[in-house]
Amino acid sequence: MSYTAVPNWLIEAMPLMTEAQFKVGMAVTRRTIGWQKEADIISLSQLMDDTGLARAAVQSALHWLVETAQILARVPTARNGFAYRLTQPDAIPSGRKSHATPALSETSMNS
Repeated sequence: MSYTAVPNWLIEAMPLMTEAQFKVGMAVTRRTIGWQKEADIISLSQLMDDTGLARAAVQSALHWLVETAQILARVPTARNGFAYRLTQPDAIPSGRKSHATPALSETSMNS
């Protein structure tokens, strides 16, 4: 049997998250930390399959997670989808934010 380590901050942010936000956060955790990767290119359809959520719910959850710096994203050069990696935010967000997605540069992913 194998296991995936879940960052404490993700668990601590759970009360502030919707079910969809937590599911998507856990799916990104599984596809990164669970496979010993710093980042991974993950398509919406993969996240839909992993979480059982509809496309709109996955997109909305991703927007919140990126906006609150729970995960960072950038557009890859060779494949469809985005590359995601977990961050370690300085502080747990104080509440749910709007669903606008900030643009993140490739240098954001490398820091």
